[in-house]
Amino acid sequence: MPASAFRRPGLNAVAHLVILRRTSAIATSGGSPAALLMERRHAGRGKLAQVLDDMLYDLRRARSGAEVDGAVQVPVGAMASCRWDPGYWVGQQALTRIWGDRRETWVELGEFIELLTYGPIVTGGQPVKAVDGIPSIRQGDFTETGLQASRFLRVPAGSAHDPPRSRVRAGDLLLPRSGGGALGRNRIAVYEEDEPANIGCFVDLIRLRPGLNPYYVWVFLRSRLGWGQIRSLINGVGTPNISFVEIRSLRVPLLDLKEQATYEHEYVACVRPFHRRSDEDSDASSTAHDRFQKIVGRLDERLIGTTSPPHD
Repeated sequence: MPASAFRRPGLNAVAHLVILRRTSAIATSGGSPAALLMERRHAGRGKLAQVLDDMLYDLRRARSGAEVDGAVQVPVGAMASCRWDPGYWVGQQALTRIWGDRRETWVELGEFIELLTYGPIVTGGQPVKAVDGIPSIRQGDFTETGLQASRFLRVPAGSAHDPPRSRVRAGDLLLPRSGGGALGRNRIAVYEEDEPANIGCFVDLIRLRPGLNPYYVWVFLRSRLGWGQIRSLINGVGTPNISFVEIRSLRVPLLDLKEQATYEHEYVACVRPFHRRSDEDSDASSTAHDRFQKIVGRLDERLIGTTSPPHD
C-alpha cells in the first residue's frame, strides 16, 4: 500500500494488504500444492487504485511463471510456522536462486561469535558530553565505507553510557541493529581505532573468535549473499530491526584464512586512506566508496560469478 497510508507524526508504519479468496478446499494446480502470492512494494506511488492494479498485474505474471522482481510464490503449507512478511520470502527466494551448488564450507556466524552485545540503554535524558571522554559509536557514525571517527560523541568514562560489558576493541565488528538509514542501508564497520570506545544502544558489538577475519565478514555481509540474508531477516513496523538470533543465524563461507586476510589487506591499503579523508573531501569519499565496491564485487565474483551492485 502507499507508504503514507498510516503515516502521521510519531507513526511511520509500513502498511500491508492481504487479499483472500474463498475456496471450498485448498486448491491445487497440476498436482502442486496451492501457493500464496506475495509482493514486496515498500513505497507504492500514486493513488490506491493504481497501486492495486500494478500489484495485481505483477502477481498475475508471477502466477504464470514469469520472474517478477519483488514477487514470489510460497507454498501454503510453508506458512504455518514462518513469517508472513513479503520481504522475508522474496529474500529467501533470491538467495535460493543465486546460492547454487556451493562448494565452500558454510558456517553460521554464531559458531564464531565470542561476544554479542548491544550498547547501554539509559533512560532519562541525553548523555553528558565530555571533550576528553570515551567515544560512543552511534548509528549516524556509520558510512558506506566505515566509521567516521570525527563524528563520535564523547561521554564520561565509567558513566552509565560507558559500561564495561559493551566496551569496543580494535577488530570488533559493529552492526547497527535498527534504522532505515543504517541497518536498512547495510552499513557495517570494523572498529580500527586504538583508543577504548563504547557503543550506543542501537548498535551491536560482534567479537569474533579466531577462524573468521572481521574484515572478511564485513565484506561478505556487504555482498549479494550476505546482504540477501540480512535483507530477508530484518523486520519491524516502520523501522527495520534485526535480533541476536537472526545475527547468529547468518551463514558465511569459511574460506582459507590467508584468503580471508586478503580482504583486510585490500581494505587497509586501498580504501582506508581515502575513507579517513572522506568527511572533508567529497572526492576522497567517492574514491573510497568505489574501491570498497570493487572489493565487494571481487568476493561476489568469487562466490557466485557476478559483481555486486552498489548498496545505496
